[in-house]
Amino acid sequence: MNNGSGNFSGNNFNNVNVGGGGWGYGGFGGGGYGGWNNGWVNPRYGSWYNGACNGGWGGYNGGWWGPFAAGAATWGVLSAVGSWGYGAGGYVNPYYASMPATVVASSPYDYSQPIVVNNYIPSAAEEGSAEASTEQPATTAATPSPADAAVDEALAKFKAGDYAAALAGFDAALKLSPKDSVIHEVRALALFALGRYPEAAAALNAVLASAPGMDWTTISNVYGSVDAYTTHLRRLEDVCRSKPDDAAAHFVLAYHYLVGGHSDMAAQALRVVVAKQPGDVVAKRMLEAIEAAEPKDEQSPAASSGSTPQKTDVEAAAEPALPETDLVGAWKATSGTDTILLTISEDSKFSWKAQPKDKPVVELAGTIETAADAIALVSKSAGTMVAKVTPKGPDAFEFGLPSAPKDTKPLLFARQP
Repeated sequence: MNNGSGNFSGNNFNNVNVGGGGWGYGGFGGGGYGGWNNGWVNPRYGSWYNGACNGGWGGYNGGWWGPFAAGAATWGVLSAVGSWGYGAGGYVNPYYASMPATVVASSPYDYSQPIVVNNYIPSAAEEGSAEASTEQPATTAATPSPADAAVDEALAKFKAGDYAAALAGFDAALKLSPKDSVIHEVRALALFALGRYPEAAAALNAVLASAPGMDWTTISNVYGSVDAYTTHLRRLEDVCRSKPDDAAAHFVLAYHYLVGGHSDMAAQALRVVVAKQPGDVVAKRMLEAIEAAEPKDEQSPAASSGSTPQKTDVEAAAEPALPETDLVGAWKATSGTDTILLTISEDSKFSWKAQPKDKPVVELAGTIETAADAIALVSKSAGTMVAKVTPKGPDAFEFGLPSAPKDTKPLLFARQP
C-alpha cells in the first residue's frame, strides 16, 4: 500500500507502504523507534533500565505483538481494547475490580483500563502538535523534574530494603507522571516485595496489557541484592503452593518466571490463572504466546531443524503479485452492529470514529507509523493500536489485531466516496 506521497525506498513493505517521508524515525524498526526503551522509556532511567524482556515474552518478532518489528508505542497483549472502542470482548482487570473500596481509593491510578504510555520522543509528524506532549516531560539535566526526583528517591529506598517507603515514593511519582509504564512496573515490584500480591497483580495486568515486562537485568538493578529478590520469590512460591486457587498470586508468579526466562514454569502458573480467573484476558493471551512459541513435534527434517523450506526462483516468480491499496482516503468497516470510520491523510494523520453497540462514540486522532504488512495508529489519549494490514485491491484492506483472540476475524475496511 501507499498513501499517495510515494513509497519508502529500500524497505520491503510488501504493498503496505504508507507515505514516502516525514515519519522521522523510519517506521517501527528504524531510527528512534528501534526499541522499547528508545522513545517510550524515560531517558533518565538509562542508568538502571536495561530493556524490555525478550525470549520468554515471545520475543520482539513473535509472541503477542508479532509479527510487528520493535518500536510501536504499545506492545502489550491488548493494545486496542477499551480506549479505541474496538476490541475482542473488552478489557477487564479482575484483580483491580475485586479490590476493597478502601484499597481502590488509596491507589494512585485507575487500573480498570490498560495504561496509555508516554511517548518521550515524538515523530516528526507529531512535533509541535498537542499529541506530542506528555504530562511530565523527562529531564536530563542535573536538576530532575519532580516525578524523576520522586522515582530516584523511591529506587534508593527500594534498594535499601525500605519497600513501604519505596511504594509511597512510586505512588507520588505516578500522580505526576501517570503514563510512565516503568513507574507502574517498579511500583508492582514494591507490592511484590511487600507480599501484597492482589495489588501487584492489578498493576501488572494493566502494564502488560499495553507494554512489555522488564528484563532480569533491569529488575536485578532495582533490587541490588539477588538474595533479597530470591527470598521474595520463594515466599510467593510458598503462597502459590498453599493457595493453589489464588489467581492473583499465580499471575504475579508467572510474570516473575517470565522475567527469569522460565517460560515453561510461567505457563504452568498461567494455566492456573486462566482456569481460576477466566476473565483475565491478559493471562490468556500470555499463555497463548508461550504455547505458540513451544517447539512442535514435527516429522520432517525441516521442522526438526527449525528451518523453513526456501522457494525456488521459479516458484517465487510464479506467485501472483499482491494487490496494492492506497491508504489515503476515507474508510468504513463493520463488526456485527459496530461501525468504524477511518480517515487517513497524505501527511500521515488519521481520524478514527468507532460506534460500539450500546456505548458512546469513540473519536480519536493522531499519526501513523508503518512496518512490513502493518500500521500503528498513534494517539496520545488512547495509546497506540497496531494491526496487520492485508491489501484486498485498490478499495479494500483487512485490519487484524495481534492482541485479539486467535478466532477473531479481521475488520474489512472499504473505501468510501
